[in-house]
This record gives sequence, C-alpha cells and structure tokens, in this order.
Amino acid sequence: MLINKSIHALIENDPSTSVSVLISHIKSTEGYTTTYRKTWLTKKKAIENIYNNWERSFHDLSRFVASYATIFPGMVVEKEILPMPPQGGQTVEGFVKFHSLFWSFGSCIDGFQYCKPMVQVDETWLYRSTRRSSL
Repeated sequence: MLINKSIHALIENDPSTSVSVLISHIKSTEGYTTTYRKTWLTKKKAIENIYNNWERSFHDLSRFVASYATIFPGMVVEKEILPMPPQGGQTVEGFVKFHSLFWSFGSCIDGFQYCKPMVQVDETWLYRSTRRSSL
C-alpha cells in the first residue's frame, strides 16, 4: 500500500514509466529498496486503479461507440475482434481478443466527394547525376 501511494502520481503522469525508475523513486522518497517483481505488480495495480482493467475498458469502449452512433447519424463503426490464441497448447473458449476499431462520422464520409484527388509518394529518393556525359 505504501509503494502504491508513492508511485501513484508518477504513473498518473506517465503510465510508461519504467520499473527501474519507480524503484529509484521509492528508494529516494521512502528509504526502502523494493524488488523488481513487487514494483512491477504494484505498477500494474496502480494502472488498474487509475484507468480500470482491460475488461472494463473494452466494455466502456463498446458503450462509448454505441452512444456516439446513436447521437451522430450516418456514423460508420467497424470493430474487429479475434478468437483468443491457444494458451499453453489449449484453446480458450468463450473469450475474444480486441484487435482494432475504426469509426468515422457520416459528415466526414459525405465530405470526401468534395476532396481534390491527390497522389502522394512517400519514402522516395530522387537522384540526379551531376556528371555530364562526354559524348
């Protein structure tokens, strides 16, 4: 509990804070050296306390998109979920894995007809020879 209170603000500001930075922070503020495993588990719990767990976030995302779809007519939503990959050689029945989500508002889709066609080439290098041929 003491470790969680100590790192809560750090995790809230930057959830990607490394465990080694958290260990250093705990040592400097609390005068206590903790293990990597304990700090990693505490970081995971702090992230869940701040942002909820994955299952809740997935449920909230579905609810959020459904509410937007009722407010904005013509909204297109594509959600892709995949079956859970086998865990330890055994299939996991009844569970799915979130893969991707796409949404676009109807007004944005309608606006595409007024866009000017454009060709964009990216990651291309053009070379010009500086030598002149002596022919």
